[in-house]
Amino acid sequence: MLECRERGGHQIRVASLQTKYTNDGQAPAYDGVKVLKHAWLASDYIGASGRFSRRILVFLQMANGDKIVTHAEGCRKLRSEPTGEGGHRLVQLQKLTGGTGKFATIRGTLRGMSHGL
Repeated sequence: MLECRERGGHQIRVASLQTKYTNDGQAPAYDGVKVLKHAWLASDYIGASGRFSRRILVFLQMANGDKIVTHAEGCRKLRSEPTGEGGHRLVQLQKLTGGTGKFATIRGTLRGMSHGL
């Protein structure tokens, strides 16, 4: 994480993220195949709000190790309620751009929105 000093709360981050699904019902699936996700993330936030982009390599939990490559962009907005409670809203667009094996020709777009505390 890089603290930018031109504005208070301005941070630029680059990270490697891994998501491991411990409950089989939680794991997303493509064409019935469960996945394990590994992502590289870059974000540019001011006060925990701002744009982000991710390059995600999705490892499918298959015997032959097929993969799907996706690219995501979005925006995260930190919110503060008059009651003092906070949270965030995240909107993203994720493009599936190809893969290996069974998923070599996969193409598509996923849209998502989430709210959190």
